[in-house]
Amino acid sequence: MFSIKLTISGAFLVAAMLTPISALAGNGGGLLAMPEEAVQNQQGMGHFHQGYYKLIPQGRKSAAGRQMDLAEQAFLSAIEINPGGCGLAMMSR
Repeated sequence: MFSIKLTISGAFLVAAMLTPISALAGNGGGLLAMPEEAVQNQQGMGHFHQGYYKLIPQGRKSAAGRQMDLAEQAFLSAIEINPGGCGLAMMSR
């Protein structure tokens, strides 16, 4: 009997570890859903980091410039969605 409970508990833990967090944060306002402006801000940061930290050191200035343009568009979109906030408060929690 003890081994059955242990096996079920172990299976649950494995399933929980293999479930990606993004599956919990779907568009339906899930447990980990972020406001749209925070999502846009996060996407902008991703483009910025790609351009600044990866492409510029490789000497790929044209590709880096495109990433910076995409970052700017995402940041402006976040500001347009929520002009009074910056989205950083949600990311720092």
